[in-house]
This record gives sequence, C-alpha cells and structure tokens, in this order.
Amino acid sequence: MEWYLYALISALLVVAMTLIFKKLTLLKITPPVILLFVFGFGFFFYLFHVILTKTPINISHSIILLFLFTALLSYRANMLSQKSISLAPNVGYSTAITNSIQIILVTGAGVLLFQQQLTTVKIAGAVLTIAGIVLLII
Repeated sequence: MEWYLYALISALLVVAMTLIFKKLTLLKITPPVILLFVFGFGFFFYLFHVILTKTPINISHSIILLFLFTALLSYRANMLSQKSISLAPNVGYSTAITNSIQIILVTGAGVLLFQQQLTTVKIAGAVLTIAGIVLLII
C-alpha cells in the first residue's frame, strides 16, 4: 500500500479518537485519566502485536534513553493536546492548529536534519497553512 493511504487511514482514525476524547472531557473525565487508559490499553495492544508478529527487540542503552526522552515529550504533548481539546470552542480548531504547526515544523526539520526536498510549491503550502492558523485564532 502507498504511504499516503496509510496517512489517510491514520487521519480518519485520529479524527475518531479526537472526537471520543472531546466526548470523554464533556463527561468530566480529566485528561490525565483519559491518557492513562488510552496509553495503558495501547501498551497491551503493542505488546500483543510485537509478540504475535515475533518482532525482535534488539535495543541499545542509548536507544532506550532516546525512547525515554520521546516518552516524556509524548506525555507533555498529549496532556497539553487533551487540555486544548477540552477548552477549545470547537474541537476542530485545536486539532487544526496543532496539526498545522506540526506539519510546518516537521517539514522544516526534515529539510535541515535529513536533507529532504522542499520546493517553492511546498513553501507556498506552508505559508497558506500559517494563514489558516491565524484565521482560526482570530
């Protein structure tokens, strides 16, 4: 399957997940509790996946430190995202701002860190994305 089909399916799943998160916050369930259960269940899903697919786990100590740092970033990012979803006047605004900024920053970092290509058309897309963020905030 092509990479963009994975991305589209992932986007649909994230939409469902985000709407469920909003519903849970409306039910007065706090972001830390939501994320505790989501990541707790997620741990077991990944564990079963690794066991069933017999995926080898050969990881060095330096990689474990990188995982630890990434987990810390994930913890804070997800906590702030949940708070934003619960407070935003429209759940789509929070998601749009978060994802748009991620797109711009990850694209720029990809160019700098991994020598990935960035064309004039892609730069124009980033500028339009920034304009969209501004329109959502005002």
